[in-house]
Amino acid sequence: MNERHWNWQLWAGFLLCLLGFASYPFVFAKFPITRDIPWANFLLFGTGIVLLSVGLKRAFQQSQQYRGKVAGSILGALSGVKHSFRSTTIRIPDFV
Repeated sequence: MNERHWNWQLWAGFLLCLLGFASYPFVFAKFPITRDIPWANFLLFGTGIVLLSVGLKRAFQQSQQYRGKVAGSILGALSGVKHSFRSTTIRIPDFV
């Protein structure tokens, strides 16, 4: 019996990217250390991208065991769009 497993890395990576995108204005913008340079958001984005990459690799290389080719591609594209939108809206402070 060839049962296909749920690819949790795809969904966890997407949720971390979504959390990194949505948490800045509600949580991290209130504190000066995370408002000036949003390192916590970068950490959430980075972890999410790593999990998405691992999940996509699993979905395409072991497709008979793990599902998620279509969902993984869509979630990866949405995370990339969110990340590019977020990185273009962050202001880098002047230290001069």
